[in-house]
Amino acid sequence: MNLFEFHDGQDTAGAPDAAQVWQSCLADLKYMIEEYNFRQWIEPLKVQSREHELVLFTPNGMWSNHLKKNFQDKLDEVVLKHGGGVLTSTRIEVMVSTTPSTPKKTAPKKIKQVSVIEEGLAIEPAFTFEAFVRGKSNLNAYNACFELSKKDAKYHSNKIFIFGSSGLGKTHLMHAMAHRYIKQGKSVCYFTKDHFHTVTRPCFTNNGVDQFVKKVCKADLLIIDDLHTYDGKSAPRTVDLLMRLFDEFSKDNTRQVVMASDQPPLRMHSFGDRNMSRLSACLSIAIEVPDMDLRVQILEKKAMTIGIELPRDCAIFMAQNLPADVRALEGAVKQVELMAQLRHEPVTLNLVADAIKSQIQERARAVNAENIRDLVAEFYQISPKDMMGKKRVRTIARPRQIAMALIRELTNDSFPEIGQVFGGRDHTTVMHACEKVKELIETDANVEKDYHSLRLMLQYQ
Repeated sequence: MNLFEFHDGQDTAGAPDAAQVWQSCLADLKYMIEEYNFRQWIEPLKVQSREHELVLFTPNGMWSNHLKKNFQDKLDEVVLKHGGGVLTSTRIEVMVSTTPSTPKKTAPKKIKQVSVIEEGLAIEPAFTFEAFVRGKSNLNAYNACFELSKKDAKYHSNKIFIFGSSGLGKTHLMHAMAHRYIKQGKSVCYFTKDHFHTVTRPCFTNNGVDQFVKKVCKADLLIIDDLHTYDGKSAPRTVDLLMRLFDEFSKDNTRQVVMASDQPPLRMHSFGDRNMSRLSACLSIAIEVPDMDLRVQILEKKAMTIGIELPRDCAIFMAQNLPADVRALEGAVKQVELMAQLRHEPVTLNLVADAIKSQIQERARAVNAENIRDLVAEFYQISPKDMMGKKRVRTIARPRQIAMALIRELTNDSFPEIGQVFGGRDHTTVMHACEKVKELIETDANVEKDYHSLRLMLQYQ
């Protein structure tokens, strides 16, 4: 029997319908197991009945071992409850595909040709909605991208702007939308800054701008990544061409443009006021720095994908000591896997500490007064020199005060030491800044949000 075939009826004589039994079991398991464990380990399982057992199929041995170790008793309990007296226990197996001895000959299906517009880059195969780990910090962005890329979406917005710090999943979500478009028989065009410069450079010398726009506009979905890296001052023609594409896609509600940036639309100063205003008309969605629970989920999901057992205490330790971006977390799991292979040892806390030792040391060096000052300056798009200068305009004074408060909270520096980092300011100035920021956090939602985001970025960078 091909194990990928799961029948709607009885699998063996006298056995109840496996799918119906499993649905009843899932209803109970949802309340017996923590939500993220249920979504990650239980919900994706495939089932089939075999004699008195409900067979649960997993994609790899690590997944099977994890289920047996952590959930076997609960699985047996719910199957006994809902198995109608026939199915009394569970068996956990790795799914194996076998080729039937006499495969049926079927006429080839006619598949509508889909494409990635040749001017754009390829879409990353692994970046799907199913592979995206959801949490409080990214759920709004996930839900919006998921809903707006449906073929029969109830809501529609043909201009989407996703923003947040590097490595939080913006590119993943845009590629997930592209995968869904392609499955629907539609075409996509994906640009990063470097590739956009490469493919558009000949247009400006050969009067080919109109032809280029015409080709790109054949796409149903236009993706523009790292929008903040495009500079309207040093490369105004490139930004003008980009905004022309934006306008063309905005005209037609059957097509969609989705962009990603480290900054929200109103901080895209290099685009100029007029273009910032146009970008602000998009559906703007923020992705925040992931909290501890989500970082742990990301680590466990990556470990599951590559087939290693990552104990819970190891995942928590890594989440506490690594940068908060997804790429850094996934890279660390691969380092742990390599260390375990080289040592021929299981994954333990000591092994993990050795594997990510350099990242821990780097993080400890990063949280100092100068780096905090410079990061806050970058966040507010001003220069560190401005932070150290004498200007008292609010656009400089407020970030300066926030930086002082963060240094006081995250380091052991004294008020006079902090003052030295800002051009030799008096310790009373630093004390006043800390008190002022404390007051604003309680009364100004924008300051509270900025301060929280910066603190997380610094704590887990």
